[in-house]
Amino acid sequence: MDPTVTHTSIKNVSFGTNVRVVEPCNLYDCKIGDDCFIGPFVEIQKGVSIGASSKIQSPAFICELVTIGESCFISHGVMFVNDLFRDGGPARGDSSKWGETSIGRNVSIGTNATVLPVNICDHVVIGAGSVVTKDITKPGVYCGNPAQFLRRIRGGSQVYSEEVNCSELRFCSVLGEDDEDSDRPFVVSFSRYSGDKLVCLLYTSDAADE
Repeated sequence: MDPTVTHTSIKNVSFGTNVRVVEPCNLYDCKIGDDCFIGPFVEIQKGVSIGASSKIQSPAFICELVTIGESCFISHGVMFVNDLFRDGGPARGDSSKWGETSIGRNVSIGTNATVLPVNICDHVVIGAGSVVTKDITKPGVYCGNPAQFLRRIRGGSQVYSEEVNCSELRFCSVLGEDDEDSDRPFVVSFSRYSGDKLVCLLYTSDAADE
């Protein structure tokens, strides 16, 4: 008996302007932003959104329920996972058992990394071969299985916001003067209160190295 054969295809994809796609690849019911590159042997499934100026290298696999922000780099062999086998095996198409993944802007994910259903903030680098099992809320370099914070990103400036409890105000002040986990000092600028949270603007600059 002959098998049922399904061919790779590009079907029902919303493309932005100046997108480059190298076939063969399997893209369907997804959205690709402006100025993106999609390499050969990539699969991007239904409902996925790829932000502008992002690059997806072969043979990456991006499953349903994944959103990738702008200016991201997804290296060779990166695998996204939405099914954690919570009941001891595959969900077998039951999407209610799947988890969502959200990738921020300017995120680079190294070769053969695996990303489980998590949220990753802006300005993050994931090392090659890493397994991301938990949300990443602080910019920096992460690696290992499970992926752990290694260091802040060297070179360039980083600006991001962070919410802390008002009771941690003293800690933030000290952190702004001397952060033990940082390669350089950074400034904490207190911007506003939000309920019992204080929203801080953290700024690291090459000027601190001069």
